[in-house]
Amino acid sequence: MSAIQAALEAAARLIGPCEITEALGPASARVSARDGKEYVVKKHAGIDKHDREVHAYQHWTPALGSSAPQLV
Repeated sequence: MSAIQAALEAAARLIGPCEITEALGPASARVSARDGKEYVVKKHAGIDKHDREVHAYQHWTPALGSSAPQLV
């Protein structure tokens, strides 16, 4: 299974059925949910990279206000 396919399956568990609208790299893609909302899904190579990105979303993006992406 490709990294994007794994990320898509994980996204579907969180946001429901979705489809890839744009491949952004070998392990990330933009997806569209049935309700029309768009998301970026990623499959990190390791837990350390995942943890760093989650930390950034939780602690740094609030300073960006409404223009910041939201962690799902």
